[in-house]
Amino acid sequence: MPELPPVPDIATTEVSTRLGVKDQFAMPRMEICFQNLSVSVEVSVAEQRSSDVGSGVKLPTVFNAMQKTMSVNGMRSKTHAERRPILRDVSGCVKPGTITLVLGRPGSGKSTLLKALGGQLPFEGDNRVDVDGQVTYNGTLQSDLPAELPRFVGYVGQNDDHFATLTVKETLQFAYEFAGGSTNGAAESATQPTPEQVISLLGLGHCQDTILGDATALRGVSGGERKRVTLGEGLFGNQSVLLLDEISTGLDAAATLDIIRLLKHTFAVEQHRAVVISLLQPTPEVFALFDEVLLLNAGEMLYYGPREAVSAHFAALGLRCPQERPVADFLLDLGTSQQAKYEAVDHPSGLPPVAGSDFETNSTQLSSQQCPRSPQELAAHFQHSTVHLDTLAAMVNHPVAAEGGNPPKNLALAGAMPAFPQSFWRNTLSLTRRQLILVRRNVAFLRARGFMTILMGLIYGSAFFQASPTDIQLVLGLCFQSVLFLLLGQTAQIASFVEARVVLAKQRRAQLTRSTSYVLACCAGQLPAALAETVVFGSLAYWLSGLDFDTSASSLTLAARFLAFEGLLFLTLLAAIAWFFIVAAISSDRNVAFPVAMASIVAFIIFAGFAVPKGQFPDWLIWGYW
Repeated sequence: MPELPPVPDIATTEVSTRLGVKDQFAMPRMEICFQNLSVSVEVSVAEQRSSDVGSGVKLPTVFNAMQKTMSVNGMRSKTHAERRPILRDVSGCVKPGTITLVLGRPGSGKSTLLKALGGQLPFEGDNRVDVDGQVTYNGTLQSDLPAELPRFVGYVGQNDDHFATLTVKETLQFAYEFAGGSTNGAAESATQPTPEQVISLLGLGHCQDTILGDATALRGVSGGERKRVTLGEGLFGNQSVLLLDEISTGLDAAATLDIIRLLKHTFAVEQHRAVVISLLQPTPEVFALFDEVLLLNAGEMLYYGPREAVSAHFAALGLRCPQERPVADFLLDLGTSQQAKYEAVDHPSGLPPVAGSDFETNSTQLSSQQCPRSPQELAAHFQHSTVHLDTLAAMVNHPVAAEGGNPPKNLALAGAMPAFPQSFWRNTLSLTRRQLILVRRNVAFLRARGFMTILMGLIYGSAFFQASPTDIQLVLGLCFQSVLFLLLGQTAQIASFVEARVVLAKQRRAQLTRSTSYVLACCAGQLPAALAETVVFGSLAYWLSGLDFDTSASSLTLAARFLAFEGLLFLTLLAAIAWFFIVAAISSDRNVAFPVAMASIVAFIIFAGFAVPKGQFPDWLIWGYW
């Protein structure tokens, strides 16, 4: 991977100073408290047949391949629902003006915790997510806040979901507009950064006019630069809380250090926002920048408190971090098979039992054996630690709004805030401009479609050249084939429709775009290309085939007939685009969308009334014709 340019020094940059105007910060300082938070998900588990146990690797025969496919698809093996816990009884409080590190191995529950704090889990109802416990914002329950919660809490996922053909600057410019910024990029708020400022802060100036590209065929910026763009999108909007999920993926250590330093200095210290970041394996320099550390393992919270006290907490349990070992790596090894090498030899052979019936029994058993090793044992010890008890006491003393109660004054503006930063028409216009750019830059599709339009127009015009007007079957055949060609040509757009859903879902969850505005923008973006295709193909097919056979008619009549033919083709083309848009929307992925589209085309051909005349349909199928 090529080395990325460093982020500018935030201690001296003019942009950081301009963004650090705390007195003009529009949003309230927000404290997030989560108590007894547990998350579980219902999954389908395949039951393994006794004949498959111990069978080993089978020969790659056709029969074995078909047998394996049937088993994977659930046709051969039975499945049962099983609820798996993701988070178990997690409690804590995120203070404004602090930067918190969520640390844990893959699968420990880091992303789930951030989604729960950001109100993202209800959007994943298909996974049958069950959330217990409560999350409060300045004492207001999450369930009591209106749908404008994304205006207060910003969430940046670990996936880089972008349009591959947009440049870095265009991507950030549209994100800025969707967050309520002006279309010309002028600053509207002292703490609302402009795209130019974010580009400068993240060191993206050298590639701001380069397309993002993707991981397959379209080459663009590097993975680290794409990750910076993802982070840059999350910096717009003036949210009081920033939840950033594994933003270091694809970045080198120096770039990660620069970005974390930027977030701490500008957003946490100067603007008093609460910043929560999950990382997989931070370097010692990055780890030292955090104020708080939340350690997860297998859904259990092993520690949550000041970074300076984390080593002392585990040292009291007989787990000491060697001086040559980074603290973050030491923490990641706790609760795993690697923990044994940290157990102190001179540690007392027992841990004092803690008050409480169940825990006292467990401590007595541990005292005669070893230090706590499993994540459950480490979490149980932390729940009785002074750090955790002080946090719970502060949460109890915090004024929590009762069920159905009024929110505190500093969140009272939530009900008066619009659901989206942009108005309906402004959002629609921004989406339309973006859609026109995407259509224009789909060069491969436009070139191929333009060539096929001219070629098929000439072929149809030659095949039906000066057709006899009395041969109605021939004339209808030309009309049917023209419609079928336009219909089949739009199947190539299904892939782009499916890929765009990921970006739409991300922006829709963040309350940045409306679904209605997006649909209108997609329709408007297709109009120029559809009109050009209709005019070129319709002109060739109409005049070469001799559909203007009535030479005695006036020029106005001939023009009206030609425009009527073009209009019908244009409307048919728009209907085809809309239909495949619907197919892409209801399909899980492109592998499902394409077969559904092909099956629907077959149905259109059968029920169109040309291949099978209307009179030959049985009564129970005549509805398909209409």
